[in-house]
Amino acid sequence: MRPVITIDFDNTLCFESVQNTGWIVLGTGALKPIKAIHDLVREKHREGFDIHIVTFREDKDIPEVKAFVNEHNLPIKEVHNTSSKSKTPVLQKLNSTLHIDDSLSVCMGASSQGIKCIFVDCGIFMDNTQKELASMFETIKVNLI
Repeated sequence: MRPVITIDFDNTLCFESVQNTGWIVLGTGALKPIKAIHDLVREKHREGFDIHIVTFREDKDIPEVKAFVNEHNLPIKEVHNTSSKSKTPVLQKLNSTLHIDDSLSVCMGASSQGIKCIFVDCGIFMDNTQKELASMFETIKVNLI
């Protein structure tokens, strides 16, 4: 059995492109890849890991996630959704050795169960407490623009 790495979907593998109308910034619905994370996923797969997506999304969203994975030829073994519930039980069930996510709370929960985490910093403003928490994890900084 190959070791497992789990990864979040939104703002980790992809982000929603936006359009600035001059008055407001609107989501276009188009999902754009985050290349640095795609490269990491491919590297870890070549190293012998099975990669699973674990997302907060609902059942109805899974076809969109799978279409994105196929479109970008990502070596994902399976997609798991939690419907906005905690990801930690799923990570534990999969025996994840590493989880990659843009959520500090998810990283904290996984870490509390002995799962190593990489925090994806999307450049969203953090207060000092959040910065201190983020410093506990290996971090990959990405630009969503």
